Amino acid sequence: MSDKKQECPSCAMMVDADAEACPICGYDLPKTSKSVLIGVWLLILLMLIWVFF
Repeated sequence: MSDKKQECPSCAMMVDADAEACPICGYDLPKTSKSVLIGVWLLILLMLIWVFF
């Protein structure tokens, strides 16, 4: 088990960040893929370059 926690969007209880489902209500916790995170950071970087140059 990890020390990192996240809030369940369904019942608002704190659960382990690496959990696939909430142990309290059974809500399937969403996982963000690395490709989405890379895309978001790339978009932010491109917007910053566009604003400043």
